[in-house]
Amino acid sequence: MASHINRSGGKFGGAHTTYIEIAAFVADIAATCETVTNISAGYISYGGSGQSNRKLVRFIDAAGGILIIATCGTFHQEIRIYTQFLHETRLFLARKIRDANIPIRFRSKKT
Repeated sequence: MASHINRSGGKFGGAHTTYIEIAAFVADIAATCETVTNISAGYISYGGSGQSNRKLVRFIDAAGGILIIATCGTFHQEIRIYTQFLHETRLFLARKIRDANIPIRFRSKKT
C-alpha cells in the first residue's frame, strides 16, 4: 500500500492535500521552482493490479501549466502545476525527476 503524505500552505493549494509518495516528491520539487505559482493535488485513484514498485511520472501540457500524472505501483494521482513559464518549469521538473532515476514520459495534451 502506498503511503499518503499531506502538503498544504505556501504554493500548495486546493481542497485536496493528500499525496501519494511519488506525487509528494514531484510536488516538493515543484515548490522549489521559482516559476511555479501554485500546486494542486487531484484525487488518489487505484489502478488495479500492477507492479508494486513501479514509479512513473507523465507530463501533459495543460491550460495554465502542466498536468502531472504520478504513478506509484497501482496508485495514480494527478497534480496540476501552475506556471506562466511552461518550458522552463517542465525542464526544471524533468531534470530533477530524471536525476532521481524515476522514468518520465511526455504528452502534448490529455486524451
